[in-house]
Amino acid sequence: MSNATLNRGSVQCTLEPANKSFWLSRLCDQNYQKLARLLPYPIDELPDDLVGTTPGGPDLLLRRLELSPYTATIQLTHHFSNTGNHSFEPGIVMRVYLDACNIEALYDHQRAGACSCQPYYGAEMLALKWELNYFLSTWLDHCIRCDYQFEFESTGQRGSGRVGSF
Repeated sequence: MSNATLNRGSVQCTLEPANKSFWLSRLCDQNYQKLARLLPYPIDELPDDLVGTTPGGPDLLLRRLELSPYTATIQLTHHFSNTGNHSFEPGIVMRVYLDACNIEALYDHQRAGACSCQPYYGAEMLALKWELNYFLSTWLDHCIRCDYQFEFESTGQRGSGRVGSF
């Protein structure tokens, strides 16, 4: 295993596997399980918007952007609203492969990611996907440790209102 340092704001991690494509696949499988653990609904039955809360922490917002028979695209972010300013970070957009029980982080608020027009090739693309999905994994671990709770909707209606533009 080779080492490289990934910096993400004040978070620094050192994990760079030698067989990155194999471990990226495993990581995406684990991210699906972690997200499923946080949610009160099966991923393919999510309402349009959900708000997760934890005592003393920022809200955790989930928005379903797209749903098809085999995939869903969702965005997950924290909503920081102290001092009258509102910020939504990290704003990770991910594709959920419902049939494969797998999640691939596509991009976040800091980088355009794999979907951009920027020409990433081979090792660069793999490094970008690894960094983003590894960050998603550590962030989901944080959300689980902080015991974020998403409430079931009491109206029985799915998608009964937007939580804001993020």
